[in-house]
Amino acid sequence: MTDRLNEILNNYKFWDDQVKRKNREIKRLRERETSSEIAYSDMPKATGSAHTLADYAAELDQLEADLRELRQYRGAAYDDIFSLLVRMKSSAQIDVIYRRYIILQTWPEICRGRDISKCSALECHDRAIIVMEKLIDPTSSM
Repeated sequence: MTDRLNEILNNYKFWDDQVKRKNREIKRLRERETSSEIAYSDMPKATGSAHTLADYAAELDQLEADLRELRQYRGAAYDDIFSLLVRMKSSAQIDVIYRRYIILQTWPEICRGRDISKCSALECHDRAIIVMEKLIDPTSSM
């Protein structure tokens, strides 16, 4: 597999992982700030370590802005893969690539979903990779 194709196929997983990580951060922040143990203090002479609701809102707003940006990157990575898939002719190859790199299924999940052996799934994947490499670089002699 060429470096360019490897990058295209693995970018979606990278950005999907980043989106999931950011969602966990947002969830942790919300849980931390809404737990009954937290006491907000807007009173004068409060300790410097106390967070106000405004601090929480600002942090949450920043995390959500980061999440929107990560989703855009993930969407662009999806578009890169999809632009190759729509140019492929074999529906079996399209399905295997889609399951592996977009749905992010494992090989056993792909085999169960397509009702084929792992050997057949890997062969289909390998043929799809060859086709995709030709789509990226038509001059290659694979």
